[in-house]
Amino acid sequence: MSNIEIIWDKVFKYWKTFEPSFVGCNVATKKEVLELEEYLQIKLPDDFKESLKMCNAYPLEPTNVIKSSCFMTGGAGTLYTIDEIQTSHQDFKEYMFDGYAYKYIDSKIFPKNIVWSNAWIPIYSWNCDELALLDLRENIGEQYGQVLYLDQEYDTLGVWAKSYEEFLKSIADAILDHGAFNHDDMKNVRDRINKETRN
Repeated sequence: MSNIEIIWDKVFKYWKTFEPSFVGCNVATKKEVLELEEYLQIKLPDDFKESLKMCNAYPLEPTNVIKSSCFMTGGAGTLYTIDEIQTSHQDFKEYMFDGYAYKYIDSKIFPKNIVWSNAWIPIYSWNCDELALLDLRENIGEQYGQVLYLDQEYDTLGVWAKSYEEFLKSIADAILDHGAFNHDDMKNVRDRINKETRN
């Protein structure tokens, strides 16, 4: 088994044991993954593509599924499906503009000091304001495929994990330890990145 398969296998076994409502994940087909790459015009990292084929996707808090009507698709503790990735990426492309700082849109305040890149792929949302972005910029060398943390309310951008596998494992570890990637776990990520960006 690959590392991604091991991570999801542990999470699935946990959910089957402790979450009676869990009936499994939708999975992405090879065709759907190829269509996502074609839509984005970017080659996706292997660990991310493999994860989509294992789970596309399932809320990280199965007993508290939240789908909001905020600017971005998704809600608290939600991994994006392929469709949500496309929708969110298209929203950013239309309103944020590649190479430009954020704007004010429909009375919502978006970060003004962060220059958006269309090679940032939204993959996860926490209460809509905080996002995980798969960083697929061509000019970042070994950092290609890292996962960025973006807090839209407080204008914060930093590295959440060095790879999608590391990002997924951090969430899975929280699920296996105490049942969900919860508010305290998100706070730990937020505090770490805030500290790193201030230094």
